[in-house]
Amino acid sequence: MLTIYSPLSNPKSKAWEVFRGVEKSWPDQVIKLDNAKENDPVSNSMFWGFVGNNREMVKKLEARNHTYWFTDTPTLEDLITTISNQTIIIGVFVRTLSIRIL
Repeated sequence: MLTIYSPLSNPKSKAWEVFRGVEKSWPDQVIKLDNAKENDPVSNSMFWGFVGNNREMVKKLEARNHTYWFTDTPTLEDLITTISNQTIIIGVFVRTLSIRIL
């Protein structure tokens, strides 16, 4: 199962460009929760940028050594990056950067 923490109150967010595609192609069940209201994330979660409570939830998942997916619209500087001194895999999809912490 994948839990997407998304801006449910903002249907015009660029996040939906990614989340709709992920929801259609993810091999398991996908649920969406409001990233402005949630604060206790589950493993195998997906986030768009550090908006709402996303940064706080990512830090909690890192502390628990849980898997999560982070997506955002990159700048050139973002294409080579390290999060919390961990190796990352970077994939560029149209206008979106997807990062998976190993």
